[in-house]
Amino acid sequence: MDASSSVGSKVFASLPNLVDLNLGIFEYRANLVADLNLKGSPLISLKSVKGLIQGRSATNQIAITVHPDVYAKLTDPDDSEWYALLDLASEKNITFVTI
Repeated sequence: MDASSSVGSKVFASLPNLVDLNLGIFEYRANLVADLNLKGSPLISLKSVKGLIQGRSATNQIAITVHPDVYAKLTDPDDSEWYALLDLASEKNITFVTI
């Protein structure tokens, strides 16, 4: 899927103060079926990212693009809460990428 067809390619591109994101308010209950672009949200919370992962029931492979600060937390083995999201995401066919 190209960047122009990913969820949030324009919606979340310029939200540097976004902390909490709850897509469960929408009808599809956070069941992401397309790539999600959160690259402009360096403050996105652990709870929000975990909720996106846990709410997903689709089985296709998707990527969530995150800000480099968020990616650093996800890939830091010393930050056990964020790092645990990698395994959880893998179980749901989600990979994290950064810009």
